[in-house]
Amino acid sequence: MTTVPGLALLLDGHESRYMRQQRQGFAWLRFESELEREYNSFNALGFRVTRQAAMVLLILTLLAFLVFDLSIVDRATDLGRSVLITRVLMIALAVFCFLRLRKTYDVEAGARWTMLAQGSTSIGTLLIILLYAQGHADFKLPLLLDGMTLIFITVLFPLGYSFWNSARMLALVTALGWLLIPNLVDAEQRHDFFVQMPFQLSVLTALIAMRYYQEHATRAQFLMNGSLQHMACMDGLTGLHNRRAFELMVRQSLCQANREHCWAALLLVDVDHFKKYNDHYGHPAGDETLKAIAQALARVPMRPLDLAARVGGEEFALFFYDVDQEFAEKTAARICRDVEHQLSIPHAQSSAAEVVTLSIGIALTLAGEDLDPLYRCADEALYQAKTAGRNRACLASREPA
Repeated sequence: MTTVPGLALLLDGHESRYMRQQRQGFAWLRFESELEREYNSFNALGFRVTRQAAMVLLILTLLAFLVFDLSIVDRATDLGRSVLITRVLMIALAVFCFLRLRKTYDVEAGARWTMLAQGSTSIGTLLIILLYAQGHADFKLPLLLDGMTLIFITVLFPLGYSFWNSARMLALVTALGWLLIPNLVDAEQRHDFFVQMPFQLSVLTALIAMRYYQEHATRAQFLMNGSLQHMACMDGLTGLHNRRAFELMVRQSLCQANREHCWAALLLVDVDHFKKYNDHYGHPAGDETLKAIAQALARVPMRPLDLAARVGGEEFALFFYDVDQEFAEKTAARICRDVEHQLSIPHAQSSAAEVVTLSIGIALTLAGEDLDPLYRCADEALYQAKTAGRNRACLASREPA
């Protein structure tokens, strides 16, 4: 595990937030805020179907216990009525939480319904165990303690649920049980209860440790998967998206643009006379120049569906969702101007200027257009920019629909 971040940095050249979190550690089972939200969403969606199945199993189990209650309690007594009312309330709350959980994809709402089902089942079970202990002389303390252990497990190990939320619920249930049991059992059982307190504490500690390391392993696996995905989608030199990831995301965005009947723009960016730059200044200097240009492109204001990528040796691409021709042309012109005047990287072998410059081809989508024709159109516009003298942006000669 400890060698992976180093390998990732070697392959990627940039430390992703996943690798940074791996390096910093997460002994308290918390990530930085943005990554924590992503983990919670990943966990909630990953366990969604399984959690619903577990909720159904819980309801069926409670119904089975209700049948058991009906077979052994006297409904004419206060004890019998209390047991049955408590059991029915538990089932009603479990059904209610299940129905709410099925209807929501909100992570926080799902956690609330899970906590309500978990808490009501655990506390209700504890109360019923205590009621049985009051009404049956043959109900011995070990059975009560075994019931408490099962409640601990129920609280600590719900699917996809936060360790800290489980720990808070466990503290509530444990405090309630340890407060009620000594006051509701006879003197002999009370003495046995305190004698067995070290055993209870050891069981509780072991269960908490198991739950902690379970979530720690789940979080470590999440970071590992995120690091590998980052390496697969990012260009190792510049830290921008690579061509494979760029094309995949652009195709998805174009499908959305077609559904919403809006335009998108593709900008192909090429560094002017980059081969001459490498021959004159050397490849290490060329790599640093590419990094500087990539940083400049990454600073272009972008919304969630806008993208920047390195798609070739000295070729970059920018994709903008829901824009018009004016925005595309102004943005391309500003990129050319910023690289020429703000970066001002000397380029003695360039015929376009005395510094490194860019040529940009612009293409706007037509109705129903896929990436391939859009890319060819932007490439033709890039060729026009180069033949016109470089250090400029050219718009593809067609009218958007």
